[in-house]
Amino acid sequence: MDGFREMVKIDREGPLGKDVRELKERAILFMEEILEVGGYFKAVEDGFFVDSGEYPERNGDGIARQIEGGIGYGFVYERDEDYFAPVSVHYGYNNIPKEFKKASEAIGGDTFEDRSKIQYIDELDENDNVNVRLKEVAKYYDTNLVKPEVEWRADGTVLLSIFLPLDERTAEFAAIKCGEKMGLEDVTVVHKQVMHPSEGTYCEVKGKVNFDINIDELVIPEKPEVMSEAEIREEIQDKPMFVVAATVGEDEHSVGLKETLDIKHGGIEGFGIKYEYLGTSCPVEKLVDAAIETNADAILLSTIITHDDVHIKNMKKINDLCIEKGIRDKVMIVCGGTQVTNETAVDAGLDAGFGRGSHGIDVASFLVKRRREMNK
Repeated sequence: MDGFREMVKIDREGPLGKDVRELKERAILFMEEILEVGGYFKAVEDGFFVDSGEYPERNGDGIARQIEGGIGYGFVYERDEDYFAPVSVHYGYNNIPKEFKKASEAIGGDTFEDRSKIQYIDELDENDNVNVRLKEVAKYYDTNLVKPEVEWRADGTVLLSIFLPLDERTAEFAAIKCGEKMGLEDVTVVHKQVMHPSEGTYCEVKGKVNFDINIDELVIPEKPEVMSEAEIREEIQDKPMFVVAATVGEDEHSVGLKETLDIKHGGIEGFGIKYEYLGTSCPVEKLVDAAIETNADAILLSTIITHDDVHIKNMKKINDLCIEKGIRDKVMIVCGGTQVTNETAVDAGLDAGFGRGSHGIDVASFLVKRRREMNK
């Protein structure tokens, strides 16, 4: 312990400073008792070392280990004087015969030097080996077929999140049944958590699918090309743009739309687009009237709530109202929300929809491009 005080400083103002002398005394008494019983190893055998309590208190939580016992006891042997191991890498004494320059010469080189001598376990079973398993999934290598995987190629494993209004035990087996009815095989619950006794249990279910996906058959919409920040700013500087925006219906969510609008979040304001924000729970009629009164270039509406497809109904309603008011061919209508997709928005009659992961630059780029198309 020499020099310990130079390395560690005790906070004399805290509880350690108050109790430091008592702790030292307890430590000395503890070490004296270790000597009394016969030393460190005897103290370990007697379970002296605990995770709680203050000496000489005992809480019965000491982990005892037998001096002459435990895993591996009696299995360490002293090597004979003529001990010889014909390997290339060896630690400790190895009695190499004089006729060999190195130990592995005795067997013509070991597996480190001659890999052809390695006998892989997978080659010992003709029905279950690495070559058989690779052959079974060969169609998934460099082809148009794909299958979910977790542990190995195309094992078909998927993970589902399921919430059930049930107690933990019932929810576990109900979740398994859900997975089986969905066509999953080898269904197990890998995690469960009671959210609240009066609400239910959240379960994560693992299972396997037995089908392939042909990626050539997928219908993937083309990803819109986003203009650069400089291009957008230049366009807006030459041709100013004004929009009205609000969260519509009985929806009080505001964060997503404000991030799309405000300059501090990288919103459209940063590109020079001016806007009027009408807040949350805004009737679609009020939003359309505001667009007319301000002669806005675009209407931006946000909708998060999806019960009874209210988000789609509001999108259709605002489109119909703009047609009724005679401004639909003059104003762009864009909708955003976590459950909104471009396809659902366009199907509802709008110009575009922006869902999860969308940013202000995506909206600004679309507005600039769409206005160009409308003005041709």
